[in-house]
Amino acid sequence: MKQFVFIMSFLGSFFIVGCTGTNGSISSSSSKMFLEKNSPGEIHEGDTFQIKVSRAATHSSTTSTDSTSASSKPEIRSQISYSGDFLASDIPTAPLEFIIPENQDDVIISFQIPSDGLFDTGKKLLKVISADGALLETEISNTDSFPVLSLSSTQASEGQNAVLTLQLDRGSRVPLEFDYEFQFVSASSGDINNSDDSVVIAAGLTSTTINISLKADGTCENGETFSVLVQPPSGFGSSQAAGVTENFTITDTTLPVYQISSVSLAEGSS
Repeated sequence: MKQFVFIMSFLGSFFIVGCTGTNGSISSSSSKMFLEKNSPGEIHEGDTFQIKVSRAATHSSTTSTDSTSASSKPEIRSQISYSGDFLASDIPTAPLEFIIPENQDDVIISFQIPSDGLFDTGKKLLKVISADGALLETEISNTDSFPVLSLSSTQASEGQNAVLTLQLDRGSRVPLEFDYEFQFVSASSGDINNSDDSVVIAAGLTSTTINISLKADGTCENGETFSVLVQPPSGFGSSQAAGVTENFTITDTTLPVYQISSVSLAEGSS
């Protein structure tokens, strides 16, 4: 249902400034087109989006100064721009001009909303704007699943830094925080300078690193092992809710010390 917006003058007369309709559509007083959502239900990435484009005069309850009889409805053309969370380049099949043919009241415009390949926790806003001021706003639901996490490492020796790399298979529109914890096998917490913590992969990025400082204990020993368990944030539908693990071996740098002592023997002794 449309609502007309009025500006009252001091003389008591009024002027229609614009009207709003359902589905976030707005038509200014100078608009020749009226835009409204024609697709049922929620719109998701990958869906075909339909817009009903009609003559603005057919949506006005006031007397039009233009004749709109069946024999005198001219063709209407308007350049179209897209904004909100979208650029025209994000929706390459969306037309840059809407045309209502001569003596036709409306037309259906269809185009696909492609996936941007980025995970998002919310919805994106699409604004469709005609050159003369008609506006349609609608929300687009994200369909990209939570990124898949993989781990890789650079091993190191005592006194050096080992490096753990977190890699996502796709980016995200929002920052993602991952908790990590150390699990010790033959190594102990005393062999490293780190403790359990969290790390954030910023929006738009797909990787980050964690430096693990290894202590030198001055003891000659075999390589010592530990692992790092990285867990994705909960509530986002990750397929790796149990976490991902990477193993480390600390290479010992302390050489064994050998002592050699001499023994004096008399001739003929053994």
